[in-house]
Amino acid sequence: MPRLALGTVQFGLDYGVSNKRGRIPADEAFAILDEAGHEHGRVLDTAAAYGTSEDVLGEYLGRRETGFKVVSKYAAERSVPGGLLQQLERTLERLAQKDIYGYLLHSFSDLEKVPGVWEEMIRVRETGLAQKIGFSLYSPEELESLFQKGILFDIVQVPHSVFDRRFAPFFGRLKDKGVEIHTRSVFLQGLAFMGPKGLSGVLQGAGPALGSLAAVARAERMTVQELCLRFSASEPLIDEVVVGVDGLKAWQENVRCFSSGPLSKGIVASLGAAAINDEEILLPFRWGK
Repeated sequence: MPRLALGTVQFGLDYGVSNKRGRIPADEAFAILDEAGHEHGRVLDTAAAYGTSEDVLGEYLGRRETGFKVVSKYAAERSVPGGLLQQLERTLERLAQKDIYGYLLHSFSDLEKVPGVWEEMIRVRETGLAQKIGFSLYSPEELESLFQKGILFDIVQVPHSVFDRRFAPFFGRLKDKGVEIHTRSVFLQGLAFMGPKGLSGVLQGAGPALGSLAAVARAERMTVQELCLRFSASEPLIDEVVVGVDGLKAWQENVRCFSSGPLSKGIVASLGAAAINDEEILLPFRWGK
């Protein structure tokens, strides 16, 4: 069964289409980390692009010994003189850590836009600044390109949810290569909690999927939150399910739902109608276009 990882983007940014609260105050972020730390080896997912997220984590991690495994990401648009290694050093400084568990390229396009960037990533692993290296991807075509180029990586982070099944056919191949699979967007930035009447623009196309999800929730007497989390828990090839939160209660409820375990095969099958194939809906960075 996969493990539940804590996404920390809302520690540093106002994030999520249904997020009405904004950035989480530092004291509540620390309370969430206290709760999350009850499970040794919990992954914390952050990035240089997540506002002050790394700073908040560093303020917490620098004061105590924890069993967290931190994964951060390189963003070329935020690069400093000297490139990737210097940005990672800045990330480690902000996190108050000498090294981290994983370091990912935040954008696949950086592989071609930034000369020598993958060679720098390999040096990061060789020097022990990060135990594992890899990619944050958005489309299966990006993954296919990595396969074709023969690039060897340790971790891949991809979207996966009741709505988005695009990467699932590749999970077996990734595990055969020894790749650790982290998934994100369980709630598709909160879209799962919106009613069809609250949708506009391209998101109106998600109405039927949301209606189907709500119908299954009613039939099974579960919340949408529980269905989405337990759907992710039902994929045995996933290693980590990264979930962001807007507060302590949300994290506690996520843990409770996820801990209920995988869904039955029948319920998983009933969620088939909630799948969406349109990348204009599945990729949030396209919503405003």
